[in-house]
Amino acid sequence: MRVLVVDDHEVVRRGVRSLLESHCEVCGEAVDGFDAIEKTRLLKPDVVVMDISMPKLNGLEATRTIRSVLPACEVLILSQHESSQMVQQALQAGARGYVVKSSVARDLLAALGAVERHETFFDHTISGMGELQLVEEKSSLQEAPIADSTNSHQAVCETTDEKVHILMVDDEPGKLLTYETILSELGENLIKAHSASEALEHLLKTEIAVVLMDVNMPELDGFELAKMIRDHPRYQNTAILFISGARITDIDRLKGYEHGAVDYISVPVIPELLRAKVRVFAELYRKSRQLEMLTAQMVNLLDEERRRIARELHDNVAQTLAAIIMNVSIVQSQSEKLDARGAKAVSENSQLLQHISTQIRIMSHLLHPPLLEVAGLASALRWYVDNFSEHSKIKVGLEVPSDFDRLPEDTELAIFRIVQECLTNIHRHSDSKTAHIRIQNENGRLVVQVTDGGKGIPEEKLLALTASGRIGVGFGGVRERLRQLGGTLDVRSDRSGTVVSAIFNLNRQKNSQPAAV
Repeated sequence: MRVLVVDDHEVVRRGVRSLLESHCEVCGEAVDGFDAIEKTRLLKPDVVVMDISMPKLNGLEATRTIRSVLPACEVLILSQHESSQMVQQALQAGARGYVVKSSVARDLLAALGAVERHETFFDHTISGMGELQLVEEKSSLQEAPIADSTNSHQAVCETTDEKVHILMVDDEPGKLLTYETILSELGENLIKAHSASEALEHLLKTEIAVVLMDVNMPELDGFELAKMIRDHPRYQNTAILFISGARITDIDRLKGYEHGAVDYISVPVIPELLRAKVRVFAELYRKSRQLEMLTAQMVNLLDEERRRIARELHDNVAQTLAAIIMNVSIVQSQSEKLDARGAKAVSENSQLLQHISTQIRIMSHLLHPPLLEVAGLASALRWYVDNFSEHSKIKVGLEVPSDFDRLPEDTELAIFRIVQECLTNIHRHSDSKTAHIRIQNENGRLVVQVTDGGKGIPEEKLLALTASGRIGVGFGGVRERLRQLGGTLDVRSDRSGTVVSAIFNLNRQKNSQPAAV
């Protein structure tokens, strides 16, 4: 039997070769998917032993090509981790067998024999998992460079220097001209609207920093328009200033503040005072935007750092451990030549290495879940929920539509992190024994809801969350991820438990491409 060994780590290729050399002919080695296709075409091996996560072209794509061009050549996947989802992906790609690297000494030769006979073989570790779903190799995702902090700082500074949009709403053109003359010294973009409907049209098209509006207008008065603006998630924190010459009683002012105004100015207007007030709110908006950009960069940098560490664990630590396990297995196969104490030590070392390998695998995949790229959000969530339930002893239900399609990569990652954050908080703070995750599509909106039956969020923390939109780093990151995707977060809690709902507008993302598989 002629075998081609494909892995991007030399230490692993060397270990596999040492296991096979006395049993079959290793006709060659390849370092990535493209190299594997070319070597298979030239060497025509009986079996290709293929890794999955490799540069340039991943093992699954290489398997598809090899099985299409050379159907007589079988492919045996040799992967670092156990995953029933990944086995399904390998089968769909055309692989005949699947062996976990930590079981290579026990199963590799038997797997090669079965695959050469065109029989299916799976590592018993995977076959015996039942419903337990563990995470697996990622596809051809390469290590992404961490964003340049200098460029990030420059981008924030440029945003700080950008002009903001100030919307002036009044049905009298003369007043609009007056306000334009007063505010022109600010150097901002001034937008005029002669009615409430025109104002709403501008609000839908443009990011508005400050709104100046009259109270008495046809169609909708200023109070009704302010309420409509406040009801829109995008403009809940926009500064609204009423300017009125007719409705200037304390009751009018109170009504204005009740409808979301930050100030109520009487006519005649003092130019210097109006200019100063608008300048303050424009600058506050600019600083808020700067803070949002910095928060977004922090979240993105955190994701990139997680990805980098996960990749480092997978590419270096895990692969070196796999090679050590192979070497120890060779020694263990000859343990009859050792005394009882030496044979016991080798056996114990083998078990310890298996335990370390498992812990590194879990740590790597919690930092960055590779199943998101390979199998999608539903599979990644099932793996995470199963492992979370096993370790926390909290029974977690997961409800995902059977026809759930792939989403854009950033949306899938955001949903995974939101669920991860919610379940972590449930485990740490709620004292709940159960939790439930429900994902559903409601008329173009994707709703992700996480519910628990715990003691609820303390009232003061819940008020802080509602008022400021932030409570700790975790929920701050959740809100920022949602903000970047045009989504909203709703948190409701009492003594019977907590419900966290993240809502995504899929229509806004309809032009985005789904993550590649």
